Amino acid sequence: MAGRVSKYYWCCQLAGWGLLLLVMGICCLMSEAPVQRISLLVIIGLFVTHIFRSVIIKQKWLQLPLVKGLPRLLLATVLTCAGAGIIEDLLCAGLFGKTIVGHQFFLSPGIILAHSMNMGFVIFPWSLIYFSYHFVRRVQQGQQEIQRLEQRLKNMQMQFGG
Repeated sequence: MAGRVSKYYWCCQLAGWGLLLLVMGICCLMSEAPVQRISLLVIIGLFVTHIFRSVIIKQKWLQLPLVKGLPRLLLATVLTCAGAGIIEDLLCAGLFGKTIVGHQFFLSPGIILAHSMNMGFVIFPWSLIYFSYHFVRRVQQGQQEIQRLEQRLKNMQMQFGG
């Protein structure tokens, strides 16, 4: 599964990030804010969440019980936001000559924190949706397996007269 990325995943990724770009783009046009920076934020978000998903799959966090997986999810989400904030800071400095908040210096802790928190507003919900989907799916598969085993037990009881 780690080597294969489903079409459904990409449809959800592109639809979610595309919708965010559309909504934020409309807001930028209404307020005359630069749309390029919003586009950059969406591209960074798409990139880091895809990398984040790869780590989740490689580390098999989706297979862990909730009490073990949740702390890892939270820590990894914070680290993903920090990484995204650093990437955003470096790209804004390189492309626009200043950070997204307008400062000339880059890689200052305060600006990276601001960028990380900015990315967190998108990456935390992404993480919640991704893990919730897989958690619900795993519970449903468990219920289906129980039903299958119960049916098998009934069949065996009928077969052996029990």
